[in-house]
Amino acid sequence: MRRALVLLACLASSPALAVDLSGQGRVWAGVGIDTNPGRDVVPAGTATNPDGFGFVNASLEGAAVDERVRSWATYDLAGRKFASRPASAEDTLIQNLSAEALAPVLRTLSAGLTGRIRDRRGADREYSDLLGLLVFDLTPDARLGVRLEGGAHRFLFRDGPYSFSAPSATLTVRARLARRHQLSVFGNFEPRTFNANTNPNPADPEPPPPTTRRDSFFTVGAAYSYKGPFVLTAGYAYVDSSSNSFGETVRLHRLTATAGVRLPWKLTLLASGTLRLATYPEGIYYPSLQVQLAEDDENASSLMLKLVRPIDARLEVDLRYAIYGNNFPTVDFVYRRQVASVGLTFSF
Repeated sequence: MRRALVLLACLASSPALAVDLSGQGRVWAGVGIDTNPGRDVVPAGTATNPDGFGFVNASLEGAAVDERVRSWATYDLAGRKFASRPASAEDTLIQNLSAEALAPVLRTLSAGLTGRIRDRRGADREYSDLLGLLVFDLTPDARLGVRLEGGAHRFLFRDGPYSFSAPSATLTVRARLARRHQLSVFGNFEPRTFNANTNPNPADPEPPPPTTRRDSFFTVGAAYSYKGPFVLTAGYAYVDSSSNSFGETVRLHRLTATAGVRLPWKLTLLASGTLRLATYPEGIYYPSLQVQLAEDDENASSLMLKLVRPIDARLEVDLRYAIYGNNFPTVDFVYRRQVASVGLTFSF
């Protein structure tokens, strides 16, 4: 093993293969309490059963740059184990791998590939999410960047007819307004084809024969970032997911904000919030509610506070509290969840 590492270092530093390698990692572990381990959507006024849990999250990042190609990759692993036997059915293991490689084509144009694989196991929302894209980056100058991505998206949901495949296209424009201010606008479109038939309208006495479910998924938005004595990012996105399946159409506005500031005694306070305002023109097909909550940060209104204090150059204490919630206007169901945790983060 040692000889292999020495050989790799020699190759990376040789003139023929002038590659700059860099990387870092961190491990975050601790304990917490979750008031809704199952992420259940319940009738209004119904209590959920809280439980304690232990967790370990690990993250690795690496980059390689030579005269022609710039590439990077990140790998994240997150595991959660609940304390009681009933809640142990909600134990989860999540893995996420992202990678990208870009090479210059013209003086201001680069092209390459980017991809992501996310896999979740455990609970009742097991899925794999795969995305592969061809990327074009246009940078006329240091203040402006345009990125066009196009490729394929495949979502595999293992507990129900919610898997889909779709071509995917995204356009992002970033502009540096001043040294500390940046603005970006983006749009994404995916015509999704599901592995299921459409839901009939229960009020229709003679519903048409079922056909393959197809959704037109469209997102457009903007974000502003400030980096100075404090850090602030605020964004807005409009999402329109129109479906030919009854009760699956949703249109929502999503407002997000993230801020960070340094406090006395070496403390750092981070706060992030999401406000989700959704409408369902045909009402809600109840079984799909659980699928909408597969990723809390994207599909629920939320508020998260994080307080960090370093112990030394590599170790820090991490204290967090988050609250999630959704109301569904056409049915008497709600989603409520609070999570508090304390842990240690080791960086290397």
